[in-house]
Amino acid sequence: MGTRDKNIPLLCRGHSRPVRQVVHSRALDDGFFIISACLDGKPILREGITGDWIGTFLGHNGAVFCAVLNADATLAATASSDFTAKVWSAVGGQELLSYSHSHVVKSSAFFDGDKKLVTGGIEKKIRIFDLEAYDKEPTFLEGQAKDTINTVLTLPSCPNTIITADDKFVRTWDVRTGKEVQQRECGGLVSGLSHTCNESLLTLCFDNTVEFLDPTSMDIVKTFTTPEVVASASLHPDKGRFVAGGRNFYVYVYDYESGAQLEEHKGHHGPVHSVSYAPDGETYASGSEDGTVRIWQNEVKEYGLWKMQSALTRSDSLSESEGLRESDGLRASGGGRPKAVRRERRGRGGKGRGGGGAGGGTERA
Repeated sequence: MGTRDKNIPLLCRGHSRPVRQVVHSRALDDGFFIISACLDGKPILREGITGDWIGTFLGHNGAVFCAVLNADATLAATASSDFTAKVWSAVGGQELLSYSHSHVVKSSAFFDGDKKLVTGGIEKKIRIFDLEAYDKEPTFLEGQAKDTINTVLTLPSCPNTIITADDKFVRTWDVRTGKEVQQRECGGLVSGLSHTCNESLLTLCFDNTVEFLDPTSMDIVKTFTTPEVVASASLHPDKGRFVAGGRNFYVYVYDYESGAQLEEHKGHHGPVHSVSYAPDGETYASGSEDGTVRIWQNEVKEYGLWKMQSALTRSDSLSESEGLRESDGLRASGGGRPKAVRRERRGRGGKGRGGGGAGGGTERA
């Protein structure tokens, strides 16, 4: 049984509905970032260490299931129930491109050095859009999945490969031939598929199982059985431990070698849908049905905001009762397209990044 220590998370408010995905960027010269996808239709970009709000991307007219950043965190891609996938500037917050689909889009990913965008969803079709030729028709991969495509993944280490997850299968596609080349049937409904921080392994979740797979062969490297149904898992950069979350509101930490439960933390007030380790391994983030993102320490010590002797004051955060509101970021202008406003990130140097609309504060939970 894991320990219950005083791992007090940073509470990141701003969303008004369940958070479906949280993803960290890579470590960059100006730090790293967290992007979250939410059913309120307003993805949020945050500073990775403090969780401070940078901006909200305004433009979708339905729930957003997926939000990801490109390699240098200058672009964001989102997938939505409004039948669109969008590409945004992650620096200025502007909507750059919008691709219409015939049904709900569940996932999107950058591909080919950020020159292309891959999408999948309820249509059961995999599309590849050329970001440098907006009017060009997308490429479709042959032998489409039989069920809703919930996840699409691309890996720089596998430049000709796209990996997808539908209800019970993980599939590998060769973009040179446009065909499915490999599939792996899972023992239950796939609830999560992601890559590790260094992209050397895939993390697969279904039922009470967490598997780490070789992305090239799809062979199982490690497999673990958890006591609760797990929705998402993330491996520490040094591969010493992994974190998992699921339907019982807890976040668990396990030893990667033995599978022993090291820690358990309760802070969310709803099922945990997504977890993600920071690239420096010092923290991990969790997103929940309760509409919040929480940032936890990998090891309780002085780091980031945890070195402060007192919690942020009530005025520094956005109360739950206030909910979402427009502030000094992007606002919808005539025609429904937001205009860019730069906003310096609080507490860190580097170039300014702008977002849109509603701000969510950070406080100690």
